[in-house]
Amino acid sequence: MKIKTICEDGKTILISCAAAEVIVNPVAKYVFKSPQNDKLAALKIYEVMKKKGITKIGIVSSNDGFGIAGKEQLEKLAPSQGITILISEVYDKKAQT
Repeated sequence: MKIKTICEDGKTILISCAAAEVIVNPVAKYVFKSPQNDKLAALKIYEVMKKKGITKIGIVSSNDGFGIAGKEQLEKLAPSQGITILISEVYDKKAQT
Protein backbone atom coordinates (compact mmCIF):
# COMPACT_ATOMS: atom_id res chain seq x y z
CA MET A 1 0.00 0.00 0.00
CA LYS A 2 3.05 2.24 0.00
CA ILE A 3 2.46 2.79 -3.73
CA LYS A 4 -0.97 4.31 -2.98
CA THR A 5 0.61 7.15 -0.99
CA ILE A 6 3.30 7.64 -3.64
CA CYS A 7 0.69 7.90 -6.40
CA GLU A 8 -1.51 10.26 -4.43
CA ASP A 9 1.44 12.50 -3.51
CA GLY A 10 2.74 12.50 -7.09
CA LYS A 11 -0.74 12.86 -8.65
CA THR A 12 -0.01 9.74 -10.70
CA ILE A 13 -2.85 7.45 -11.73
CA LEU A 14 -2.59 3.83 -10.59
CA ILE A 15 -4.95 1.13 -11.84
CA SER A 16 -4.31 -1.90 -9.66
CA CYS A 17 -5.02 -5.49 -10.66
CA ALA A 18 -5.20 -6.59 -7.02
CA ALA A 19 -8.50 -7.17 -5.20
CA ALA A 20 -7.75 -5.82 -1.70
CA GLU A 21 -10.35 -3.35 -0.51
CA VAL A 22 -7.68 -1.20 1.15
CA ILE A 23 -6.58 -0.15 -2.34
CA VAL A 24 -9.73 1.92 -2.78
CA ASN A 25 -11.03 2.24 0.77
CA PRO A 26 -10.63 4.99 1.81
CA VAL A 27 -11.25 6.46 -1.62
CA ALA A 28 -8.22 8.03 -3.26
CA LYS A 29 -8.21 10.57 -6.05
CA TYR A 30 -5.60 8.84 -8.24
CA VAL A 31 -5.83 5.14 -7.29
CA PHE A 32 -8.28 2.67 -8.83
CA LYS A 33 -8.60 -1.10 -9.18
CA SER A 34 -10.17 -3.41 -11.73
CA PRO A 35 -11.05 -6.70 -9.95
CA GLN A 36 -13.77 -7.48 -7.43
CA ASN A 37 -13.20 -6.70 -3.76
CA ASP A 38 -11.54 -9.43 -1.74
CA LYS A 39 -14.68 -9.41 0.42
CA LEU A 40 -16.70 -10.76 -2.52
CA ALA A 41 -14.14 -13.52 -3.11
CA ALA A 42 -14.31 -14.55 0.56
CA LEU A 43 -18.12 -14.57 0.46
CA LYS A 44 -18.07 -16.81 -2.63
CA ILE A 45 -15.67 -19.22 -0.92
CA TYR A 46 -17.99 -19.43 2.08
CA GLU A 47 -21.05 -19.87 -0.16
CA VAL A 48 -19.49 -22.91 -1.83
CA MET A 49 -18.33 -24.32 1.51
CA LYS A 50 -21.83 -24.06 2.99
CA LYS A 51 -23.31 -25.87 -0.02
CA LYS A 52 -20.85 -28.68 0.66
CA GLY A 53 -21.71 -28.75 4.37
CA ILE A 54 -18.36 -27.34 5.52
CA THR A 55 -18.69 -25.13 8.60
CA LYS A 56 -15.35 -25.51 10.39
CA ILE A 57 -12.09 -24.47 8.75
CA GLY A 58 -8.43 -23.65 9.22
CA ILE A 59 -6.80 -20.76 7.40
CA VAL A 60 -3.21 -20.72 6.13
CA SER A 61 -2.13 -17.42 4.63
CA SER A 62 1.07 -15.71 3.57
CA ASN A 63 2.51 -12.67 5.31
CA ASP A 64 2.36 -10.49 2.19
CA GLY A 65 -0.34 -7.96 1.30
CA PHE A 66 -2.44 -10.53 -0.56
CA GLY A 67 -2.36 -13.01 2.32
CA ILE A 68 -3.00 -10.42 5.01
CA ALA A 69 -5.98 -8.87 3.18
CA GLY A 70 -7.52 -12.25 2.41
CA LYS A 71 -7.08 -13.53 5.96
CA GLU A 72 -8.64 -10.35 7.31
CA GLN A 73 -11.74 -10.78 5.16
CA LEU A 74 -12.09 -14.50 5.88
CA GLU A 75 -11.89 -13.88 9.63
CA LYS A 76 -14.20 -10.86 9.52
CA LEU A 77 -16.94 -12.60 7.52
CA ALA A 78 -16.82 -16.09 9.07
CA PRO A 79 -19.27 -15.48 11.96
CA SER A 80 -21.97 -13.94 9.76
CA GLN A 81 -21.64 -16.86 7.33
CA GLY A 82 -21.92 -19.58 9.97
CA ILE A 83 -18.27 -20.56 9.61
CA THR A 84 -16.04 -21.38 12.57
CA ILE A 85 -12.31 -20.82 12.18
CA LEU A 86 -10.55 -23.41 14.32
CA ILE A 87 -7.01 -22.21 13.57
CA SER A 88 -5.41 -19.45 11.53
CA GLU A 89 -1.71 -19.62 10.68
CA VAL A 90 0.52 -17.22 8.76
CA TYR A 91 3.68 -18.31 6.96
CA ASP A 92 6.62 -16.25 5.76
CA LYS A 93 6.39 -16.16 2.00
CA LYS A 94 10.12 -15.50 1.68
CA ALA A 95 11.16 -18.44 3.89
CA GLN A 96 13.18 -21.20 2.24
CA THR A 97 13.55 -24.80 3.33
